[in-house]
Amino acid sequence: MTVALLDKKKQMQLKKISLLVLISLPTSALVGLFIYLGGFTQLMADDFCSVYRAEESGMIRSMWYWYITWHGGYSVSFADAILGLFGRNGIAFVVPLAILIWLAALAWTIHVFLNDANTRSNFWQALPFALVILYAAFIVSPSIKTSLLWWAGLRGYIPPLIIFPFYVGLYLHISKNTPNGKSLVFWSLISFFIMFFNSGFSETFTPLQIVMLAAWLVWLFIKKEISKRKDLFSFLSTGLIGAALGLAAMIFAPGNANRQLTAPPPPPPFEIAGIALKSYADFIAGILSTPEKITVLISVALAGLLFGSLIAQKRNIKIANALLIFIIGLFFVFCCFPPAAYGQSSSPSEHTLIIPVYVLVFAVLIASFTAGQALAEKINKPVLYFGVLAIMLLSFGFSAGAAIPKYYREIPKAIQYAENWRARDEQIKAAKAAGESGIYLNPIENWVGILEPTDNPNFFVNRCMTKYYRIHIISN
Repeated sequence: MTVALLDKKKQMQLKKISLLVLISLPTSALVGLFIYLGGFTQLMADDFCSVYRAEESGMIRSMWYWYITWHGGYSVSFADAILGLFGRNGIAFVVPLAILIWLAALAWTIHVFLNDANTRSNFWQALPFALVILYAAFIVSPSIKTSLLWWAGLRGYIPPLIIFPFYVGLYLHISKNTPNGKSLVFWSLISFFIMFFNSGFSETFTPLQIVMLAAWLVWLFIKKEISKRKDLFSFLSTGLIGAALGLAAMIFAPGNANRQLTAPPPPPPFEIAGIALKSYADFIAGILSTPEKITVLISVALAGLLFGSLIAQKRNIKIANALLIFIIGLFFVFCCFPPAAYGQSSSPSEHTLIIPVYVLVFAVLIASFTAGQALAEKINKPVLYFGVLAIMLLSFGFSAGAAIPKYYREIPKAIQYAENWRARDEQIKAAKAAGESGIYLNPIENWVGILEPTDNPNFFVNRCMTKYYRIHIISN
């Protein structure tokens, strides 16, 4: 009996290790490819204005300048100022660093979650699933290059996706330690400032963040945990207050009035709902109609299902819980669309869709993991387990076979653009040093898909580059 039990434990451990290794192969290849591509990133379009203002005015004054003249994204302006610490060519270092920080933050949160699920897990066991999340998000996102490899996209939409899961990890950490007294005050203040800071990045994510925190508190109330765990209630409630104040700071920024002049006035509520629903339906249809996107989500679901079946739980898990998690996840995905319908009177820009994609990937992974726990006895039967494993490998193979060669072919374009950018940079600096008042530039192909300067000196890219270099820029 004891020997059989030990053999079963060894089998489960072997299954877990082999699963983690198998999912690490395609996911690390694609994520590593994006880290490499990120090393060729250069300043583009709006970036020149952002860096110029931070250099010209300093951190506090530049944040205030943007707040009163253009937008309420105070954390975005802070990120622009921080970029200056890396130097004018530091963007090529920042993008790979951001991806690595994102990966590490996800892995730590997953590690804390798995330990909270009564299992023995270390950081390196959690890392493969962090890779899975980024892998799926990169493939499913309709414009990942402009979301990740363009500073204006990266600093506006990626930090909230790093910070909020990290915040969840802090919550799970606190839930196991029960802070009180000064310790509770400390963690409550940390919660407030993290959520307030996170609210200053994205008009898309900030309302969603408030909805998720409110739903989280309601869930604690339904489970009657609030009276038992005042520390958790304090942590989440102060976070919700910070998020709400951050949203208010963004909404009431004086600069919003100037930016609103460039967009149609907000439509009435029913029209906002209609635009949001249509955008949401188009978003889902776009995923379902693209083979590599739907297969990567199938891969995520099957990986979560298999891993969940290998995780022992002391309490019974019902399959209905998995369905509920997925439905709530789809609702959270929808919450990403009304802000764009309100602010732009249209569907959100493609580079902002990294946010609903990220939420969708999490919903699929958590729901499938829960389903795996509920169906553990059935799934762990050899025929079914290895059948699911085979389908998962085929799905990963198909999505990786479509995505990895596609982005591998981008490497020469990225290298060429970086070389052309540096040559143009030297040309502009030389003209300025020679006392020229302006310079005419030959156009270069932007591999990321961001606008370049034109023959119109009043075009926003021309104006931003003119400010950055302090010499008039024109191209054709």
